[in-house]
Amino acid sequence: TEKPTRIIKENVSNLTNLVYEGVKTVGDKVATLSRHVSGSSDNNEIVELPNRNYIEEVNSLMYSCISNKCEDLQFSTSTISSEKEFETARKNENLKNMSKLGKNILATELWTWGDISRGQLGIGDTVKRVKPMIVMSLSGFGLQKVSCGKWHCTALSLDGRLFMWGYNHFNQVSFDSREDKSSPKQFTENLDSDRIRDMVATNNHTLAYTHNENIFYMGKHTDGFTENVVNLNQKNSNDESKDLPVTETQNFVSKHENVCYHWRVLSSGNISYCSVEQSTICPEFQNLSIAQRYLEEMLLIYHSLVKPFLKKTKAIVSHSNVYETVCDIFGDILNITALNVLSTWQYAEKHINECDISLIKNLEEFIFLYKKYYLAISN
Repeated sequence: TEKPTRIIKENVSNLTNLVYEGVKTVGDKVATLSRHVSGSSDNNEIVELPNRNYIEEVNSLMYSCISNKCEDLQFSTSTISSEKEFETARKNENLKNMSKLGKNILATELWTWGDISRGQLGIGDTVKRVKPMIVMSLSGFGLQKVSCGKWHCTALSLDGRLFMWGYNHFNQVSFDSREDKSSPKQFTENLDSDRIRDMVATNNHTLAYTHNENIFYMGKHTDGFTENVVNLNQKNSNDESKDLPVTETQNFVSKHENVCYHWRVLSSGNISYCSVEQSTICPEFQNLSIAQRYLEEMLLIYHSLVKPFLKKTKAIVSHSNVYETVCDIFGDILNITALNVLSTWQYAEKHINECDISLIKNLEEFIFLYKKYYLAISN
């Protein structure tokens, strides 16, 4: 018996010859196809097409081959001569699709407009604008959620970081001072290993829910406002929460084992709600935190080093192609890392199975890409 990859290769070859060498005429009911299948004697056979859908499918495939010169096909059979080359072409095609998907995940933009008197638009000043403005400092971080309070805003990135800006009279944005913040400030009161899982901005306070089941509260309450961040899910004698008027949580819903909430924190006006797991620290979210820290480092290198360097490579005459290759492969690694973080997050929230995590599902492609990066660095 022949290997499956060999059979697939021959089928792709037959399909390429069938389509690329000629649809002579395509009508409503009849199409003449020039076939080149080994051992076949029915060349130039008239084929009855059953319906218009099939005709449109052939037209679409033909247009794709002509317009792209068969570049969109996964494999070019005229250049593949061995099993190894076949596998390399397959991995490159998969990596191309994965990188494109990961790039789209990271390529988020946040646009704001309206009242700017408290710096709540996050564009770095309080000058009135007549058109929507983009928050440049948050572009390319794969924002997962944005929440707006009365005069302040919060944003959650794919790597588990929380950014806040706007009205800060009650320390609902930052504790360094009570001045308003016109540009996003990263929340740093949590441990680096305890990433933000969900958050919400209410009228005058902010809630952040972490992977380790911590609920951080900052801002106004009935007796004043917080001087330091308060953990509402930690019973500690040194914790300020003992002086913070908070209604004890009640178990209203029994959560099914395989059901997850899309959002853990909700709010309306001055009232907030948070769903807390009764179990101990979840190992799935610990793995997610590790992946998110790695993504944060990759983003830091890309935005601070790789991206500025690419703008200057045009002025470098010698070895410019080598430098660009290294940067391009690094960009691919960044993109597939983002894809892996998102799938790991979905698995931790029980949206997908473990086998659907990107790193597990495409392990060979990950190894293949890192080997390419190693060779590029060596060059």
